[in-house]
Amino acid sequence: MEVMHEAIMNDGKDAAQLDTVEERRARRMKALKQAAGIWAKRQDIPADGLEYQRELRAEWP
Repeated sequence: MEVMHEAIMNDGKDAAQLDTVEERRARRMKALKQAAGIWAKRQDIPADGLEYQRELRAEWP
């Protein structure tokens, strides 16, 4: 998978540009990991995201 990723990403860009892409990806992943599970222990909403989404949509006119 990593080899495929490199093949897709390396479309003639130099190493400095690829590093920038990887740095951006690392920042996004860090933010996502920090946000993951922020609602995990809430008791006022369903644990299943799809169920929660359906409940919200049921309230729409």
